[in-house]
Amino acid sequence: MLTFGRIAQNFFDEADMGLLKELETKYDFDVIDDFMTHFGVMSMSLEPLIVGLSKPETFESSVGEILRIFRNLHSASKFLGLEPVAKFMGLCLNLCEGLNQAKSSGCVASDELVDWLLLAADQIESYRRNIDNDEVYFTIINPKLIKMPLELIKQS
Repeated sequence: MLTFGRIAQNFFDEADMGLLKELETKYDFDVIDDFMTHFGVMSMSLEPLIVGLSKPETFESSVGEILRIFRNLHSASKFLGLEPVAKFMGLCLNLCEGLNQAKSSGCVASDELVDWLLLAADQIESYRRNIDNDEVYFTIINPKLIKMPLELIKQS
């Protein structure tokens, strides 16, 4: 018999469903497992790639890899309905696409961009942990990320 208490309990059970459990109810386990594996690998790869943006010898390869990671995370999170992650990845992607044009000009990333991207990498890792720990909500964005870098490149 369906009672008010049971209806209320079902509502609260669904409202308290964590990010991971919600994904698992909507998608096949293999899809979620692959996403979380790739999310972890990409998140861990970001820091050395970002540091590589400040070195002329690794700038070009770092730009390519960072853009690939941002594109993959953007499209995968959008597909899975992880809107906060998709929006943030879209912001990172838009910011870094300008670096593609600087690849052959002998430039490197500005210190301001490198610092911002390192904060962004921390935010991305936070999102990954939120899902992995089955938290109900995503971490609030670091307020320092609101100040976008004005200079993206500098001469090496």
